[in-house]
Amino acid sequence: MTGPGAPNEDLPGENPPGEDPPDGELLPAPWRLPFELAREAFRAGSRPVGAVVHVRHVVYVAADPKWRGIEDVPGVGGLIADRWARREGPVGGPLAVFGTLLMQLWALRHRPTELAPGAARTARRRLAAADGLPGAPTAGAAYALLRPHL
Repeated sequence: MTGPGAPNEDLPGENPPGEDPPDGELLPAPWRLPFELAREAFRAGSRPVGAVVHVRHVVYVAADPKWRGIEDVPGVGGLIADRWARREGPVGGPLAVFGTLLMQLWALRHRPTELAPGAARTARRRLAAADGLPGAPTAGAAYALLRPHL
């Protein structure tokens, strides 16, 4: 796992967002640390949010319905617009599905009434298909289990 002081390979920018990494790594470099943080939060019972924050730029893998409309905030102008981080995302493909699934699995466990019935069915189906997912020791291991089903 990575953390503070980790080598530069875990910082955003080494693989284009959404692109599969080289050399057998399943999670692309820009997403390893955020997904590990999200996985740790999920296992601790919190919302699965993981972020590597860069003050002027935010890259996100999956849309979160809780933040719907946030892209309109800079439209108010003034200091808020001047200080608002540029946002990039969501990425496409399996990483976006994986990020969305983490949020759905958290909702199934902690707030099932907040999850739409179709999303709940999809999350349960993927959870059943990926034997061992809840006990996966890392986000990379969870992604490897789910990748064939994404």
